[in-house]
Amino acid sequence: MNLYDTLKQYQYSNLDEAEEFLSEEKPHFFISVEEEEELQNAAQLFFEKTGFSFPQELVHFWKAVGAGELFSFVPNLYAGRYEILDPASVLGIYFEEEDYDQIYNTIRPEATEQLIKNRLLAFCAFDEYSALYIELTPNQKGQCAVYNFDNTKIADSFEEYLINILKTPDYFC
Repeated sequence: MNLYDTLKQYQYSNLDEAEEFLSEEKPHFFISVEEEEELQNAAQLFFEKTGFSFPQELVHFWKAVGAGELFSFVPNLYAGRYEILDPASVLGIYFEEEDYDQIYNTIRPEATEQLIKNRLLAFCAFDEYSALYIELTPNQKGQCAVYNFDNTKIADSFEEYLINILKTPDYFC
């Protein structure tokens, strides 16, 4: 069984359903990105404003599993919480008009700088000040490396990042 199939046990259709089943045994949750049109619109807007496409590894994850939260510890604790952002939330980091709730103000300047300077997309928020980044340009294998906030590579691919974070909380700290 592959990693994405394993993570599908934590897949729900909405947040209310996810919260109902959240427990120490099922600490993670993902909400399906059901609307293909929504994903395409977000990808088109991102491309129009930046000239970049979403990394295919991330798009594949959104389609197969969804956006959501990984908890490396007991779900009620703040530490070890990793929010894999959905396409609209990714846009909210970079484009003020897309940030309806104004929740990404603190990481937006750094994320925008990373995007422009290093071709890195913030895809995972792990506190109100920090994000993890994925390369926008894949390597020869089609994989995109993952970096923490100070541009230190923490995984050679998105899948490697998921395997590592599920196995060892905060492994990159």
